[in-house]
Amino acid sequence: MMEIVRCGVTSQWIPISRPGALLRLGAFDNWVFCFEDRAPIANSPSAIRRLSQGTRMLQVTKSGDGMVIVRDIVDGRKAEVFEPGGAVSVDGPLRPRIAALSPANARIVAALAVVGDEVGHNLDRATLDGLLATALSTLKEPAGRR
Repeated sequence: MMEIVRCGVTSQWIPISRPGALLRLGAFDNWVFCFEDRAPIANSPSAIRRLSQGTRMLQVTKSGDGMVIVRDIVDGRKAEVFEPGGAVSVDGPLRPRIAALSPANARIVAALAVVGDEVGHNLDRATLDGLLATALSTLKEPAGRR
């Protein structure tokens, strides 16, 4: 089931005790975004391959330990993968833009600001907390597809 709700309502509608990935979906012009919470499922190599097939995917991930990873994937190929202020797997033009904002902002805020600029819209806390299509996914990747 999917509902259009504010983030603050999700814990009442879908208690934190329920297992799964909380998906909050929105769209800007030709871009679609998904904010995942609780148990993200879009970080697996097979999911990244499928989500970026035939298109460009910009992904910002914040793990439970505070690590932030930025991925720019084009048709399954890594155009850029890095941790702001940390490890770089594949370097590109987004990293220095995020680094320029990082001294004054948290890494996640800087990453979302640059990705939002890249897609031409504001990806801030107000957007992510606002009215968005929301669902709980309990799907798991089949063992053979990872």
